[in-house]
Amino acid sequence: MSCDPFHLSITAYLDGEIGKEEENKLMAHLAQCPSCREELSAHRQIKELSAYLRLRQPEDQAWTDYWAGIYNRLERRLAWILVTAGAALLGVSLIFFLVEEFFLQQSFPWPLRLGAVLAVTGLFLLLLSVLREHSALRKSDRYEGIIR
Repeated sequence: MSCDPFHLSITAYLDGEIGKEEENKLMAHLAQCPSCREELSAHRQIKELSAYLRLRQPEDQAWTDYWAGIYNRLERRLAWILVTAGAALLGVSLIFFLVEEFFLQQSFPWPLRLGAVLAVTGLFLLLLSVLREHSALRKSDRYEGIIR
């Protein structure tokens, strides 16, 4: 007779989760099968040992460090948001200033103005590409929360 149907029954029996009929079948099988009796004995030992296990409560200092770390990360995230918003505002103001002073006045030669337009356009496209790539990677990075 195969022991496979009885492997789950052994743990269910120890946990008191099987019916009388299934328990009778298991006892009949255990009377004939030494390997299943050994498995039952091993499961009993594990159950007895695990009954004494308790989760260790962290010390107060561990909780203090944990919350300080969260506040530190929140502060840094807020700081980066403010720096980014300020840099964006300064960048937009600078662009308006350059357009007004440099491109709209005819005192600068056209090759200089064309070169500046091409350079600014290239930098803008490069920045846009980097931001788009960063956004795509952030959504799909499975290891984001792992400290390397």
